[in-house]
Amino acid sequence: MLEKPLSIMKRMLATRPETDHEFTYAASEGFDGDIEVRELAQIEARYTVKYREVTRDFIAHLGNPIFEGDVGDEGYPGWYSSLRLSVWRQDKHHIYTALRHDAQDLPFVVVYGITGLNSDLLSEGSTVHLTGSDS
Repeated sequence: MLEKPLSIMKRMLATRPETDHEFTYAASEGFDGDIEVRELAQIEARYTVKYREVTRDFIAHLGNPIFEGDVGDEGYPGWYSSLRLSVWRQDKHHIYTALRHDAQDLPFVVVYGITGLNSDLLSEGSTVHLTGSDS
């Protein structure tokens, strides 16, 4: 039996990781050739449900996220690229769930992760930064 995302995240948080860790919860198949807009929207809707499933489990344990929304929403953290994102602050880490679709031919992917104490995502040298944080 596969370990549940929340169990993995609790274990990761307990170890206080030095580096960033990201896990795949669900992924569609990639798209080769032309795909109709309607079909793409249906696939996005199915993976949005999966994103909400994992996010709901995290909310039950971690409480409400400090950010939950879509790309382009006010307050969207600049350190992560996705269609939808939820972020929690835990100690010196950020825990997140996301729905990604990085390009038209790539799959929809639901991920969850944790930033490390020496996070590449949040580092000063990174091209993206978390704004309004105490990291």
